[in-house]
Amino acid sequence: MPPTDAAFLSWLSTRHALDVYALGVAAVMLVLAAALLLASRQTDRRALRLFALRYALGAAAWTFAHPRVQGAPADAPFVSMLAAVALLALTIWALDEFLGCATLRRRMATLAASVLAVAALAGYKVLAPASALGIYVVMGLMMSWCAATAWRAAAHEPGVGHRIVALAFASYPALLLGVWPLGGLSRTSDLAYLVAVPGVIVGVTVLVVSLARSNRRLALELDRREQAEAALRELNATLEEQVASRTASMRTLLEGMEMFTRSVSHDLRGSLGGATALARLVRDALAVGDWQRAQRLIDPLPHALGHTFDLVQGLLELSRLEERPLERRLVGLRDAAQRAADALAMDPQTAPLMQRVSLQLDALPQAHADAVLMQQVFANLIGNAVRFASAGTQDQPRVEVGAAPHEGAQAVYVRDNGPGFDPAQSGELFKPFARLHDARLSQHGIGLSIVRRIVERHGGRIWAESTPGHGAVFWFTVRQAA
Repeated sequence: MPPTDAAFLSWLSTRHALDVYALGVAAVMLVLAAALLLASRQTDRRALRLFALRYALGAAAWTFAHPRVQGAPADAPFVSMLAAVALLALTIWALDEFLGCATLRRRMATLAASVLAVAALAGYKVLAPASALGIYVVMGLMMSWCAATAWRAAAHEPGVGHRIVALAFASYPALLLGVWPLGGLSRTSDLAYLVAVPGVIVGVTVLVVSLARSNRRLALELDRREQAEAALRELNATLEEQVASRTASMRTLLEGMEMFTRSVSHDLRGSLGGATALARLVRDALAVGDWQRAQRLIDPLPHALGHTFDLVQGLLELSRLEERPLERRLVGLRDAAQRAADALAMDPQTAPLMQRVSLQLDALPQAHADAVLMQQVFANLIGNAVRFASAGTQDQPRVEVGAAPHEGAQAVYVRDNGPGFDPAQSGELFKPFARLHDARLSQHGIGLSIVRRIVERHGGRIWAESTPGHGAVFWFTVRQAA
């Protein structure tokens, strides 16, 4: 055996058992203080450092101020009890910090209670009663109050171990209640050595619960960050889709503007150039007094200028769609279709065609839409259908307006029994100035572009189906009422 070990055992054999016990408790508390101080670097910084200070001072008290060191025959030496009160006050302060309920009011209450306890101890020293059990009972009540505080805190912060801490504090009064009836202790001062066990239990419990709470907070923070990263990835994907969509829209817009410029230039130059040439010929005819020739030359002018007017009017309507805000409300689409049909029946250009064509309006859903723009959609689609149905070879031209299920919703259709169109050219129908037929059927080619833009502004889409010689069907969807 090394000399140092032999010397230590020799010294230990000369010590009283309670002295050895007190040194052991001091060593445990010192280790516990070091562990709490290290843990405070990770979690509950202020609370754990207060608990570390409490157990470091407790280790000093057990080394230098436990009852046997005082050498007094009294059941509870004054210095030992004074140290116990100070440690209890520090424990309450640290517990408030740990539970998150430390306020100035509670700190002042703890300080006032500590002052009263010291005054009570001073009175105890003067009175020197036969038993100090009453002091232990008061301390047990204070520990019970700590247990109740921790138990109540669990209601505000569940699942973090506050009730375990409450049970640890309750071990002190439970020990008193368990030992008191037995009467196995020769002096109540011996309780000071026994109640060290609950003190250690409280420190270990606070350390474990604090670390567990830290792990739980880290797990929640990790989940939050993972959710944030997932949301960020989803947002990036959405942004990429939006950028791709906007890029495609811009590309389509640029292509449309190029075609728009060419078509407008061609149509206006043709119409205005023809009208200008006719005007010159009329002037020349009038200059030589040829009234009959001038009359013949003037007759085509209204048609040419009317075509130009319709073209300009269509361009204005198409441009205004981008500026006009949507006035959404609950709209009956059948009512909108009926109003459009009534307007076509009163229009001098389409009234003769409306009288020849059989128009059938079936039940249509309601939609959250702009009523005026929906009427314009039906006016353009029904007007086109009536014109093409009238040009067909069928004995009875017919136009049907109805709705049918499509991808979980109701799609509205306008069907005619006219000549139809080549399905391979369906993508060209909705482009400005697109004409798939001769001038008798195809006008300025803006009407379907207006319809597509209105439908798209309502969050829907439009498409067309046809078999040449068997009519055409135009479908569209908008956001419908629940």
